[in-house]
Amino acid sequence: MDTQTRLAIRTALLTRNVRVEFTKKDGSYRTMDCSVTVNYESGIVERLRELEEICPIDPSNNKPWTVYDKEKLGYRRFSLDCLTSVIIIAPREQIYLRDSKEEEYMEAYNEFKRNL
Repeated sequence: MDTQTRLAIRTALLTRNVRVEFTKKDGSYRTMDCSVTVNYESGIVERLRELEEICPIDPSNNKPWTVYDKEKLGYRRFSLDCLTSVIIIAPREQIYLRDSKEEEYMEAYNEFKRNL
């Protein structure tokens, strides 16, 4: 899965309730309504680091994504390679990753990239 698709899925998980369908390692099929939340009290660099840890967008990083399962009320993981579909099921409270000025965001993002 390419970077742009991974970023689109991660953005949907941040801003919407999403239904993912995937094949588990044991071959069984699973549907999960889920979302992703980050600590919005922290700075933007810390939020980007947190997002990269739980939902990496780099295609070379095959680490499973960690999401919050709305039905089981707990954190679960799934591999993007096993996804069969991603469906937006409901909007959530509007959350903006870029809540600072554009210049501050770009500066923070560039600092984040340098520190990877």
